[in-house]
Order: sequence, then C-alpha cells, then structure tokens
Amino acid sequence: MRLSDFYGARALYGIPLIAAVLFFTGCAVRPADQSAALLESPVQTDATQALLRMQHSEGTSKTSWQLLTIRALLREGKNQQAAELFSQLLPKMDEAQKQEQSLLAVELKLAQGDLAGAQTLLTNISPDGLKGAQLARYRQSMVTALQGKPSPALLRALMAQTPLLTTTREKQQNIDETWRVLTAMSSTLQTAADDKSLQGWLTLRRAWSDNRDAPDRLKAAVSAWQARWPQHPAAGMLPAALVNDMNFRPASVRKIALMLPLSGPAARFGRAIQQGFEAEKKVAPPASGENSELMLYDTTSRPVPQLLAKAQQDGATLVVGPLLKNHVEELLSSNTTLNVLALNLQEHPARRDNVCYFALSPEDEARSAARHIHEQGKHFPLLLLPDSEISERVARAFADEWRKQNDGVVLAQRFGSLVKLKAGVKSGITLTGSPVAASLDDNGSFRRGRVDAVYIIATPEEMGYLKPMIAERNGSQSGAMLYASSRSISGTSGPDYRLDMEGLQFSDIPVLANSNPGLKQLALNATGNDYFLARLFAMGTDAWTLANHYAQLRQTKGVTLKGNTGDLSSSPECAINRELPWFRYLSGRAVSL
Repeated sequence: MRLSDFYGARALYGIPLIAAVLFFTGCAVRPADQSAALLESPVQTDATQALLRMQHSEGTSKTSWQLLTIRALLREGKNQQAAELFSQLLPKMDEAQKQEQSLLAVELKLAQGDLAGAQTLLTNISPDGLKGAQLARYRQSMVTALQGKPSPALLRALMAQTPLLTTTREKQQNIDETWRVLTAMSSTLQTAADDKSLQGWLTLRRAWSDNRDAPDRLKAAVSAWQARWPQHPAAGMLPAALVNDMNFRPASVRKIALMLPLSGPAARFGRAIQQGFEAEKKVAPPASGENSELMLYDTTSRPVPQLLAKAQQDGATLVVGPLLKNHVEELLSSNTTLNVLALNLQEHPARRDNVCYFALSPEDEARSAARHIHEQGKHFPLLLLPDSEISERVARAFADEWRKQNDGVVLAQRFGSLVKLKAGVKSGITLTGSPVAASLDDNGSFRRGRVDAVYIIATPEEMGYLKPMIAERNGSQSGAMLYASSRSISGTSGPDYRLDMEGLQFSDIPVLANSNPGLKQLALNATGNDYFLARLFAMGTDAWTLANHYAQLRQTKGVTLKGNTGDLSSSPECAINRELPWFRYLSGRAVSL
C-alpha cells in the first residue's frame, strides 16, 4: 500500500465516530495533544490514528505525530510507507524529536536489513540522552544490529538491556541469550573491577564449565553461586540451558549395537569406523562408569529393520549406524523406538525424537568453508567443481550457508576430466561461472562483482593442474584467494607439490592435522596409510564420543564437543555439524590459521 492511500477515506477506517466528529466538525472540544509525551512512552499508537492526528495538527505537534506514525508503521511492517514519511521530516525539531528521529533512522535500517548501516547510526547516539522507552528501544536495536553473533559487544548490549525489561518472558529470553553468547565466547574475556554484572556472569560460567559433566556437582556449584550473588539478574531466573545441564542424565550405553557394512564392497569403510570406535572405547570409558558391551551387526547380511528388531531383542540401549544412505532410509522407515546415532544423513534430515545424524559429508565442509571465507571479508565467491551429483549438493550447501551471511551471489563453474585439464594447461581457466540458484534472492536477482574467492573441490592430482591454470589465465594479482576442501589433501604429497600450492588455504579434520599425533599414527597404521580410511577411523572415534553424550545432544542447546573430525555441535534436527580447522601452504609447509 502506498503512503498516499492513508490520505483518503481509508484513513478513517477503524476510527471511532466520536473521534472523527471531533476532528472534522470544528468543535472547540479537541483531544489533548499527548504527542510529546508519547515519544518517550512505550504506548503503541495505531498508524492510521497517528496519521490522522498528524494531518490535523500544526507546528511542533505535527512533527511529533509524524514521528509517532513512522514508529507505528515500522511496528506494523509497513516499511516502505515508513521510509517515505521519514524522508518528509522537516529539519526544525526540538531535542526530544531529534532523539526520536535518530532512533527511527536506526529502526528503519534494521527493518530494511541494513545491519551495518544500523550499527553505524547507533554509534552516533548517546544513550545518556535517552529517556523512558527510547532507551529500551536503543538497547534492543543494539542487540538486533549485532545479529546474534557471539561477541563482547553483543554480551554487553544484552546486559545493558536486562534492567529495562518488564515482562517475565522478555527477561527469560534476555537471560537465555546472554548465557548462549557467554558460553560461546573465549574464557579470556576481560572485565572491569566495578562491572559486577559481568563478574557474576563469568563466575557462573566458570562454575558451569568446571562441573558440567556431573549434574549433581553442578547443582551444588550453582546453588553456591546464587548464595554469593543474590542480586545478580540470573540468580532468581537461571538460563534454561543451564537448568537443562543441571537436570541432565546421560543415556545408557550399557549395550551399544554397532551397525556397519562388515562384508561386501563397503566392508573396508565399515571396518575403519569399527576400529576407530573400539580404539576410543578403550581409552575413553563412558563418564557414567558403565562397562559398555559392544554388539556388531553386519548391514550387508540382513535388512536393517530385521537387524533393529534383533538388536532390541538382544537388549541394545543405543544403536550406532547404519553407514550407507539407503540403510539410513530403511532405518527411518522402520519407525524403531531405539535411540539411534545414524552415520549418514539425507540432504534434509528427518526430525525424529530418537535419531541423531553424524556424517563426514562434503556438504558439511562446504558450509564450514562458506563461514570461513565470509569471515575473511570475501564477498564474491566462485565454486570450482567436478561434474558430479555430489558437486550439486556441495554447491547448494555452500550457497545456502552463504545466503545466511546476508551476502552476495555464489557462482559455480565445472571443470572437466583430468584429460581435459591436462589438455588445457596452457590456456588456463577463466573464473566466470553462473549463479547457484540457492544464493539468489526471492526475485532471482543478484549483484555481480569481481571474484575474490575460489572454493575448489578436487583431488590432489586435479588440484596440481587447477591452481597453475588459474594463475595462467588470471595472473598472480587477480585478487582471488584460493580455498580447498580436505579432498585435496592426501598426506602423501611431496615438497614440490606443497611449494606449488603456495598460498592455498584448506580445511582438514584435526586428527590428521596433528592435533593428536598418537591417534593419527594409530589411524594410519590401522588403515594402511590410506587418508580416506583414516578419516573414517577418526569418525569412529567421534561416534563413540557422541554416543556417550547422546542425551545431552538431544536435550541441551549449544553443546559443543571437541572431536577428532572437528568441533561437533547439533542442529535442531540433531544433525551433527562439524567446524574444521583451516591451514595455508607457506614456503612448502602447512601452517595453521
């Protein structure tokens, strides 16, 4: 609806008859002008009524009603009309009106999705000059502009907002969000001596981190904290996630049914996972102290529903597996009541109360790469992919994650076979590509810029041709940073290859990046120095860890575990996400970023 629509008969819709008479009869009895007081008030004015008051006011009163109309339009989601009316504001205003104009400028930017613009405007507003509801709106705008990404600025904005909230629901949301941000940040956060609120939060986090694996001990530590900090905002309203941790009871791992392909073409994959699972079981017994019994089931021998029935008959308390995607689909169709940690997942995992999913998927790596590349300040990525079905899934996963960062379009470009790469070495590769549909906005439009990042999915041999071909056609000064997935890392590449890869950034699982040299050697020995199978061995070790935290993953938001395949966390569907470390080739060596 256009702003002009408000200026006709439609503006009268919903206005009481008596009020309309007062406005248009010229009667000497007029409603008292409360516009100035409403600027600082939490009272929510209806846009239609505010506009009508504005039309029949003059001078400073008219300006106040104009500001109130803009605020109401934004609250009602009529952003275009609000922007149009905002542009018509006259420069002559009193101080209270100027403050309101500044706040509305921020709220308009937020409504338009311009978070960076809102942050810039917020730096020009002094909260000391704000009164009443204006201060609460300023604090909320600051929280919204920081996008929920854990940072000291967001933490302080949430704490500053706490005393301004009035309803129990708002207070609990604030406490929960403060806790989420706090527990996601580094423990080295600095605090001033007189900042009692932050000191209290940090002390509570320390009590939680020191005792989170023992619920009874955690309850005692939190009670002691409440006694020491009785005036703290969280003392009488604990974060919901913390309460969940205090009431957490681990799922039984007394009898684990490990369902893997142990014969046939996929047996080597299943055996690698089994070896990793059993190796971790030996060195890391469950926190509950149970003596777990491991029962093996070969998914090649019988249909999965039959194996599930047999496992239940055998007294299994948790199923780990199956591995192959079609077997996971069989599992979901069976509607088993057993708790399951499946070792594969569909592109859109089904949400089940008794199923979690853990996979070493290239899509997972692609999402991690999108976040990493965005954090490095890149805006126009291109995906360089082989012609395959999995490449389509990688492209969609990267583009979906990229769009969450509120950034531009993602381009994708395919390269041919190794034979074609060898034939095209002298001509090089032009970085062009076409948009990935998942990165386009709802209108299918996009802004195209110069490619500044290239994410490559290729084998080490393919990468040996691709990198020099990019340089041949685009030059060393193209400005495009090159990134690669773990597919390009074999662990057997010589010094010449590493020198050729100078500057290339790549991700890989921590255990193969020497985070645990002993386990790395064990994995390589068990798999005949096959890096692909060694990754599955590491997956097996993490499957044991996840099995022992199964209930925590299902019940508690924000849980992160240090795994051998990455930092592990769970989505609302209980699909395990992996955040991988990144490295860069410098002078023939892989250096951690």
